[in-house]
Amino acid sequence: MMTTITTTDTDFFADNQPMNDEELTKLHESTLQMFRSNKIGPKNAFDIVLIDYLPAIFEATSFEDDHLNNFQSVGTTLETSAKIYAARIDSLYSETRKTQSILRSTNDNFNRLIDDDDDDIDGSNEDDCSQRRISNNKKIRLLMKRKKTIVTDRNKLLL
Repeated sequence: MMTTITTTDTDFFADNQPMNDEELTKLHESTLQMFRSNKIGPKNAFDIVLIDYLPAIFEATSFEDDHLNNFQSVGTTLETSAKIYAARIDSLYSETRKTQSILRSTNDNFNRLIDDDDDDIDGSNEDDCSQRRISNNKKIRLLMKRKKTIVTDRNKLLL
């Protein structure tokens, strides 16, 4: 019996509540189906919690029947977990690169503003230079007023 995976099937993956054996089996089968249909990627890797429930899934699985089938099942489950983990790493890597790019462009813009300010001082028309300097100083002040993203007050973290 082949089931199709929809977005509503993956909604129950998001919470890390304790699951009974039936829910674990459903999670395991749904995730394996997603793996077989190549639906696991960086966009949904953090929504699939197979890795979090892996020990419970192995405990719920009966290993007394056929050793060869169990070995294949465990191997496929581990391969699926590796694919999820790799997709999570890919997602983190791409987000880190995006953040680095944003920070680099902000730093370049800041340096360009400072360089433009230095170039304006050498200009012959002092009125234009002073107007540009004032506007550049405003830009620099706006860049410097950006909110900090690191919280230094520990009480704010506990809210």
